[in-house]
Amino acid sequence: MKFALNITDWQARAPGLSEATHWQQWSREPYAIDPAAPQAKLHELPMMTARRLSSGSKLAVECGLAMLRRPRYRRGALYQPPRRTGA
Repeated sequence: MKFALNITDWQARAPGLSEATHWQQWSREPYAIDPAAPQAKLHELPMMTARRLSSGSKLAVECGLAMLRRPRYRRGALYQPPRRTGA
């Protein structure tokens, strides 16, 4: 069985790393992420929902909601199956 995955966009959050530019800089010179560093404020997740989620769940849902609000995903094209190139 062949499996192909095309990553067309990404979003990530960690203490002290919330913007794509921060992550790109970290990827060039990786360092241990300090868990005590402050987290960026959640902008997409409603407060009443956030208080019911674990910290990891909050970050995952925040990333997903942020990606869904980007213009390229507003047309319902979040998932595009890979093209078949032969058997």
